[in-house]
Amino acid sequence: MAGYGSIHETICEAIRARHTLAYVLNGKSRIVEPHQYGVTRDDADVLLSWRWETRGSADALATGSEPMSAGGWERVRLDEMHAVQIYPKTFEGPRPGYTRENKEMREIYAQL
Repeated sequence: MAGYGSIHETICEAIRARHTLAYVLNGKSRIVEPHQYGVTRDDADVLLSWRWETRGSADALATGSEPMSAGGWERVRLDEMHAVQIYPKTFEGPRPGYTRENKEMREIYAQL
């Protein structure tokens, strides 16, 4: 978590409140349902999320004005994420295939 300050707090709050999270990765906007956030055995801070696919903008997806289609699991290092923010859209709970028992993590900061 070293050096991530407000990003750390934002991710933890999004998981706790089951809010979608927006960020930029490799110049592309992402909207995700954050499920687990922690540090891997090789000391990388990572976020495990369910990512939705959309043809529209990230803003349209987050507000529900753009239909969402099936996405998939995504694990992203915090040092690759930019412009991290909580979006108002909430989600019900864990997606199929999620497990709290993640052997890749040596410490978990927040999880569903």
